[in-house]
Amino acid sequence: MNSILDKIYEYKKIEVDESYKSLSINELINNVSRDSGTSRSFLGSIRNNTLAGKISLVGK
Repeated sequence: MNSILDKIYEYKKIEVDESYKSLSINELINNVSRDSGTSRSFLGSIRNNTLAGKISLVGK
């Protein structure tokens, strides 16, 4: 039996999952790489919170 709390939990879970999927991987990687002096790019896509593709590390 689903209580109202269960429904709220499911809704929040979906909301968080959707916002995670909408993150820009290139943007996140670029922010991380600023201090390291390394240029990084991501090729691929995210499916079910799993990275499908590869991350290239290119020294400047």
